[in-house]
Amino acid sequence: MFVVFGVGLFWVGFLWGRLIWVFCESLFVVVCRVGACWVWVLGGGFVPLTEFVRFKVVLQRGNRFQLPRVIRWRFRLECDQVFKVTLMVVDGFGVLERFYARMDKSGRVTVPKLTRMLLQSRVCRGRELAGMVVEVRLEPA
Repeated sequence: MFVVFGVGLFWVGFLWGRLIWVFCESLFVVVCRVGACWVWVLGGGFVPLTEFVRFKVVLQRGNRFQLPRVIRWRFRLECDQVFKVTLMVVDGFGVLERFYARMDKSGRVTVPKLTRMLLQSRVCRGRELAGMVVEVRLEPA
């Protein structure tokens, strides 16, 4: 009789412990989801640029370049964020310039005039920069 009663108590204790564990885990999940909702509601819905991103683009007319949509969506980049931009000309060896910039509403970044002049003097004097392929490296400021 004690053996049957002891085994029954074991299972009651075991199941009670499992029930408490499941309750704690489900409470943890609920707290995490509520916390994530509050972060999203209070304006933390986007993940800022935390690592450097490297991609190649063609300089457009007006010496601007378009940030790829995948990068804008992945990091949910906003117009008020400031980036450290490094431009490297693909054909020129060791030709690079750094500057700080913000993206406009259409997702483009304008290269400053001084940076354009320095790149143009290093690459080729007679050619315009528009239409050249450059490698862009974005870093958080």
